[in-house]
Amino acid sequence: MIIARHTRVVVGLAALALSFSANGVSGATGDTTDDTAAEEDPCSPATSTEASSPEASAPPSSADDGATTAGEFLPDIEVVRVACGDTVSLRSLAEPGVPTLLWFWAPNCTFCMREAPEVVEFSAEYGDEVRIIGLGAQDSLDRAVDFVSSTGTEELDMVWDESGESWIHFEVTSQPTVIVLSADGEVEERWYRDFDEAGILAAAGLT
Repeated sequence: MIIARHTRVVVGLAALALSFSANGVSGATGDTTDDTAAEEDPCSPATSTEASSPEASAPPSSADDGATTAGEFLPDIEVVRVACGDTVSLRSLAEPGVPTLLWFWAPNCTFCMREAPEVVEFSAEYGDEVRIIGLGAQDSLDRAVDFVSSTGTEELDMVWDESGESWIHFEVTSQPTVIVLSADGEVEERWYRDFDEAGILAAAGLT
């Protein structure tokens, strides 16, 4: 059973990697405007001194016990913040010492569209206690922009990973998938097509 499950994961990840490779750079240069960003400032969390400085994503200098922060645990790849078009390091979006919820979505995913309101509601209720990052991939950046606009997720930190490396890193082969990282950056739990609020809070250490 374990070998079979491992084989399915490996095959799924290989297919996913080929899919991202085949998609190339489609949509990566889609036009963006600054009007919405100037009005809503959806990218303000990452443009703050705390979130964007190297010190913010680095482990405290006094931590010599081998603990891993959320920033270190995230792959150090470039992603596009969908709401404003800024390109940033995924790792820079983590908040040290705060649990992180990773929501993996795709623009063509109807299940993601249905789950999006739950993510928005959770963010409104617990966004001050849990760092929420939406990791989109597949299709194109233009489609990702449409998805964010149509699902009302503009105020979430929705990012576009054209390479799909974040999905491969966390062994995500289907969507929507939720992964909760502890404040130390360890994977606590994951869910597929099931936004389990009670389970997420427990995994984040909030209950």
